[in-house]
Amino acid sequence: MDFSQSYSKLRFVLHVHFVLVVGVLLTHWSSPAYLFYNVLFVVAIIWSIASRNSVEASQIAFSIDLSSFFFDLFIIAFNMSGIIGRVLGIVNLLFRFYSMKVLHTEMLDREPSLLEFR
Repeated sequence: MDFSQSYSKLRFVLHVHFVLVVGVLLTHWSSPAYLFYNVLFVVAIIWSIASRNSVEASQIAFSIDLSSFFFDLFIIAFNMSGIIGRVLGIVNLLFRFYSMKVLHTEMLDREPSLLEFR
Protein backbone atom coordinates (compact mmCIF):
# COMPACT_ATOMS: atom_id res chain seq x y z
CA MET A 1 0.00 0.00 0.00
CA ASP A 2 1.21 3.51 -0.76
CA PHE A 3 2.42 5.19 2.44
CA SER A 4 0.91 8.57 1.57
CA GLN A 5 -2.51 6.97 1.05
CA SER A 6 -2.15 5.04 4.29
CA TYR A 7 -1.28 8.13 6.30
CA SER A 8 -4.04 10.17 4.71
CA LYS A 9 -6.49 7.50 5.89
CA LEU A 10 -5.02 7.68 9.39
CA ARG A 11 -5.30 11.47 9.35
CA PHE A 12 -8.91 11.17 8.16
CA VAL A 13 -9.67 8.77 11.02
CA LEU A 14 -8.03 11.18 13.46
CA HIS A 15 -10.00 14.18 12.24
CA VAL A 16 -13.38 12.43 12.17
CA HIS A 17 -12.99 10.96 15.66
CA PHE A 18 -11.74 14.30 16.96
CA VAL A 19 -14.73 16.21 15.56
CA LEU A 20 -17.23 13.63 16.82
CA VAL A 21 -15.70 13.47 20.30
CA VAL A 22 -15.66 17.27 20.58
CA GLY A 23 -19.29 17.33 19.43
CA VAL A 24 -20.27 14.82 22.10
CA LEU A 25 -18.36 16.72 24.79
CA LEU A 26 -19.99 20.03 23.84
CA THR A 27 -23.41 18.58 24.64
CA HIS A 28 -22.43 17.64 28.23
CA TRP A 29 -23.93 14.22 27.54
CA SER A 30 -21.00 11.98 28.25
CA SER A 31 -19.18 10.91 31.36
CA PRO A 32 -15.55 11.83 32.13
CA ALA A 33 -14.61 8.27 31.15
CA TYR A 34 -15.69 9.06 27.57
CA LEU A 35 -13.22 11.94 27.47
CA PHE A 36 -10.46 9.83 29.04
CA TYR A 37 -10.45 6.90 26.63
CA ASN A 38 -11.07 9.05 23.57
CA VAL A 39 -8.11 11.29 24.46
CA LEU A 40 -6.00 8.14 24.78
CA PHE A 41 -7.23 7.01 21.37
CA VAL A 42 -6.47 10.36 19.71
CA VAL A 43 -2.97 10.38 21.24
CA ALA A 44 -2.39 6.81 20.01
CA ILE A 45 -3.49 7.77 16.49
CA ILE A 46 -1.14 10.77 16.53
CA TRP A 47 1.66 8.48 17.73
CA SER A 48 0.84 6.03 14.93
CA ILE A 49 1.02 8.82 12.36
CA ALA A 50 4.27 10.20 13.78
CA SER A 51 6.01 6.81 14.11
CA ARG A 52 5.81 5.56 10.56
CA ASN A 53 7.76 2.36 11.20
CA SER A 54 6.38 1.45 14.63
CA VAL A 55 4.08 -1.56 14.66
CA GLU A 56 3.50 -1.04 18.37
CA ALA A 57 1.95 2.38 17.77
CA SER A 58 -0.62 0.87 15.39
CA GLN A 59 -1.27 -2.07 17.70
CA ILE A 60 -1.90 0.16 20.69
CA ALA A 61 -4.18 2.45 18.69
CA PHE A 62 -6.08 -0.60 17.41
CA SER A 63 -6.47 -2.09 20.90
CA ILE A 64 -7.67 1.23 22.34
CA ASP A 65 -10.12 1.57 19.43
CA LEU A 66 -11.43 -1.95 19.97
CA SER A 67 -11.93 -1.46 23.70
CA SER A 68 -13.45 1.99 23.06
CA PHE A 69 -16.08 0.30 20.91
CA PHE A 70 -17.31 -1.65 23.93
CA PHE A 71 -17.03 1.37 26.24
CA ASP A 72 -19.11 3.39 23.75
CA LEU A 73 -21.78 0.68 23.72
CA PHE A 74 -21.94 0.73 27.51
CA ILE A 75 -22.11 4.54 27.78
CA ILE A 76 -24.72 4.87 25.01
CA ALA A 77 -26.86 2.12 26.53
CA PHE A 78 -26.89 3.47 30.09
CA ASN A 79 -26.70 7.26 29.71
CA MET A 80 -30.26 8.46 29.17
CA SER A 81 -29.82 12.22 28.79
CA GLY A 82 -29.24 14.32 25.69
CA ILE A 83 -30.38 13.19 22.26
CA ILE A 84 -27.77 15.15 20.24
CA GLY A 85 -24.87 13.81 22.28
CA ARG A 86 -26.26 10.30 21.99
CA VAL A 87 -26.58 10.62 18.19
CA LEU A 88 -22.99 11.89 17.87
CA GLY A 89 -21.86 9.09 20.17
CA ILE A 90 -23.60 6.52 17.97
CA VAL A 91 -21.99 8.01 14.84
CA ASN A 92 -18.60 7.83 16.59
CA LEU A 93 -19.34 4.22 17.55
CA LEU A 94 -20.22 3.30 13.96
CA PHE A 95 -17.14 5.09 12.60
CA ARG A 96 -14.98 2.89 14.85
CA PHE A 97 -15.58 -0.02 12.43
CA TYR A 98 -13.86 1.95 9.67
CA SER A 99 -11.05 3.13 11.95
CA MET A 100 -10.42 -0.44 13.15
CA LYS A 101 -10.19 -1.57 9.51
CA VAL A 102 -7.73 1.23 8.69
CA LEU A 103 -5.62 0.49 11.78
CA HIS A 104 -5.62 -3.24 11.08
CA THR A 105 -4.48 -2.62 7.50
CA GLU A 106 -1.83 -0.24 8.82
CA MET A 107 -0.52 -2.90 11.24
CA LEU A 108 -0.28 -5.45 8.44
CA ASP A 109 1.49 -2.97 6.17
CA ARG A 110 4.05 -2.21 8.85
CA GLU A 111 4.58 -5.83 9.90
CA PRO A 112 3.50 -8.40 7.26
CA SER A 113 4.59 -11.27 9.52
CA LEU A 114 1.49 -10.64 11.65
CA LEU A 115 -0.40 -12.67 9.04
CA GLU A 116 1.69 -15.77 9.70
CA PHE A 117 0.38 -18.37 12.11
CA ARG A 118 2.87 -19.67 14.63
